[in-house]
Amino acid sequence: MAIYLFRHGEAFQIGEIPGLHSDDQRPLTPKGEKVTINVCEGLKALGVGCDEIWHSPLVRAVETARIVGGEMNCDRLVVQEGLADETEGEALFDSLSKV
Repeated sequence: MAIYLFRHGEAFQIGEIPGLHSDDQRPLTPKGEKVTINVCEGLKALGVGCDEIWHSPLVRAVETARIVGGEMNCDRLVVQEGLADETEGEALFDSLSKV
């Protein structure tokens, strides 16, 4: 089994979009979307496949996961609370130990 870690794409900052006041609601910028697609193209060129995508519940991570899933033909998107900012990570390691 291979595990690839993939950080979310570039996201808007608080204040850049009217009404955006919460870090967990920051969406990807157009550049963040494009770079994510480009990274997926590179992974596909290397023959990297995808069975499942784990992501945090943050908007930018959900959007990144959806882009990666679409580009990599992977429809198994799984929210992992342990991937959210400021979490201890114990739940994530517990989930990984069951894979």
